[in-house]
Formats: sequence, C-alpha cells, structure tokens
Amino acid sequence: MAVAYGSAAAALPGSALPAPAEINLDDVVVTSIAPYSTGSRSITTPPGSDITEKALP
Repeated sequence: MAVAYGSAAAALPGSALPAPAEINLDDVVVTSIAPYSTGSRSITTPPGSDITEKALP
C-alpha cells in the first residue's frame, strides 16, 4: 500500500498527498530479489559496476 501511495503522490502536483480513491493497488507489483553479497561487511556492487566499495563500521 505504501508503494501505491508513493506512486500516486509522485503523479500529483506539489506536495499533495493522494486520497485513497487516487491509489490503485492492482497496479502495484512488489517482487522479491536475492541480495548480492560476498558475506563481508561492506557495500558490495555487482561485477562490472563503476561504483566503488565502502567498508561498513
């Protein structure tokens, strides 16, 4: 439901909040994805990415 409200809010002018009638839950699809991890405590990026890794505390 939060995704539907966010999507509806992005379509409205300014900072208006959508009314319940302005959201469409049937248009929202949430898909689970597997995390990309090497098991270390760092932010890891997929191979070939131009983003550098950063160690976490």
